Amino acid sequence: TAMLKNNKKRSPCHCINLRRAASMVSGIYDEHLAPVGITINQFSLLVSLRRLKTASVSELANNVGLERTTLVRTLKPLLDRGLIEDTSAIGQRNRVLQLTVLGEQTVKQGLPLWDAAQSEMERRIGKEKVGVLYEILDMIEKK
Repeated sequence: TAMLKNNKKRSPCHCINLRRAASMVSGIYDEHLAPVGITINQFSLLVSLRRLKTASVSELANNVGLERTTLVRTLKPLLDRGLIEDTSAIGQRNRVLQLTVLGEQTVKQGLPLWDAAQSEMERRIGKEKVGVLYEILDMIEKK
């Protein structure tokens, strides 16, 4: 098996290797987004909600491909920090979410940081190989 940079051996398990890589990639984006105090998962939700204007939790979950319970856990700190708000009528079962002014500012501040993370990934992978990466990801995600 191949050696990784930190002298750990690469696992023979494809799943473990992909999870390790995904964790590393998330760490790169999280590091770049740290100045605005959000993670890549939170930033992705803010950007999706910005694009949708308003969305129920179920609509947002479907849009971003997350289970509802996972989404609710990720939304809580965004609600607590006032980056998104629940605009549903009192007593309404489904929450209707939208970005606040602070959420919009956070997205605007985060975009150049996200761009920098994108550039770092392209530098690490090689710009010419990004398309190959997406082809591989498409193959993995096909059922």
